[in-house]
This record gives sequence, C-alpha cells and structure tokens, in this order.
Amino acid sequence: MKDQITYTRDCLLSWFGHTSHLKNESEILIVDDGSNERSKDFLGKLPSPIRVITNESNLGYAKSNNRAAEEAKGERLVLLNNDLVLQPGWFDAMLTASTNRQSESIIGNVQRSRITGAIDHVGKFFDDGGIPRHFGQLHPELFPLDPQLDFCKFPSTTAACWLIKKSLFQRLGGFSEDYVNGFEDDDFCLRAREQGVEVGVALRSWVYHYVSVSDGRKEKETNNIKLFRNKWESTAKQWHEEHYQNMLNMLSTWSLN
Repeated sequence: MKDQITYTRDCLLSWFGHTSHLKNESEILIVDDGSNERSKDFLGKLPSPIRVITNESNLGYAKSNNRAAEEAKGERLVLLNNDLVLQPGWFDAMLTASTNRQSESIIGNVQRSRITGAIDHVGKFFDDGGIPRHFGQLHPELFPLDPQLDFCKFPSTTAACWLIKKSLFQRLGGFSEDYVNGFEDDDFCLRAREQGVEVGVALRSWVYHYVSVSDGRKEKETNNIKLFRNKWESTAKQWHEEHYQNMLNMLSTWSLN
C-alpha cells in the first residue's frame, strides 16, 4: 500500500471480521510502499498478527509482493489488494478449491465493484488481440452461476485476491519486475500454465473491490501492454481461438439467469 489508509483499515476490519478463526494460524504482512508520515503512524500502531514491511521509496506492485513473499513464514500465500472488503466465507471457499485440485494451483475469486455492486471479476480470458479481459465485466448476463458450481478454470485471474503456495510462487520467480503495476498476474499465470499449474476461480468466494485506486495505476499501461504482447501475444491469441467459445458455452449452461 501507498497511503490510502482508509482502504487498508476497511480491508483489515473485514479480515478480522470474516477470517478471525485463522488469527492464531496466520500472519498479516503489509507492505508500506513509500507512504507518508501519517500513514506510517497508522501502520505503526497496528496489533499482532500484523507485521509491516517498509519500502523507503515506492517500488510498485511486483517488487513489493515479491518482497513480502520472501519474508512470509507460512506455507500458503494469500495476496490481497488493500482496496478489498472481504466477505463471509471468502477464504474457506478458496482453500477448499485449492485442496481439491489434483495439481498445483493458483486460486482467485469473484469480485464485485464496491461502488456499484456489479460483477467486476470472475477470472480472465484473452481477447482476439491477445489482451487479458475480465470475463465478468464483458458477460455479466451469465451471473450468478449455479450455486452447486464451486470452481472454474480460467487462463488467468487477478492477483488482487490470490491463494497460492509459497513454494510455487518462489519456484516461478515471483512476479516479473519488468511490469509496473499491471499485467504481472497475467504473465505469472501464463508462466504457471506452461508448468502444468491449474489456474481458476473459487466461485463460492467473493469480495468487494474498489478497483484500481492506487495512484499512478495506469501510468505504465502502454509499456506493460507492449511487454506482454512481445512475450505472450501468440500464446494468448491461440488460447482465445481454441478455448474462449467453449468457456462461454460452459458458463452459459451453468448460469441461473
């Protein structure tokens, strides 16, 4: 986080409210990514099990998460943006989806806009230009899905809320630090898929997300797109051509609407 302590406070309150059963089994690492003194004072007063990692300057999303992952003591990492408001059962559903997978996995979840309540994220696909898009934004008519459906594979999922084993995150080298606040998760998911890792969404886990509230969130977007396309455009286009319509048909079958 960099400043914006109101978001961080609300996220922490929702964590303690809906994940309190993990209090003695987990640690909360907050990366202070070059915040001002008022924010530092707020962070300095936070109780255990919260631990603050301080960047003296703003290093950005990839470097901050990589640093936190290195220092984390647990077997599993839960990556959370500070502008999330967690909801009841959010973690348990993600953990169930993870433990039910027969291979290594990256588990995301369903996210609704905190402002409008509309579906923002239910996994990502790649459009015919090879660019990642949020499936839920483009096909809101498909949701809600059959409540018996608890997991769906996607080629990528936003790391705003991720569950992943630390060993997997480190083995793949963490987030590529070539990107600046964008496309880090998509690049990681595609690298993971090349290694046989299952990527998908725990459909019974959902949170509110304010979405892209970080200062300078889109400043490097043009360069990030260029980097991503140079590395993944042919792979992403191939995925779109081979699997997108099948995924759309499958979710249409499971829709309650």
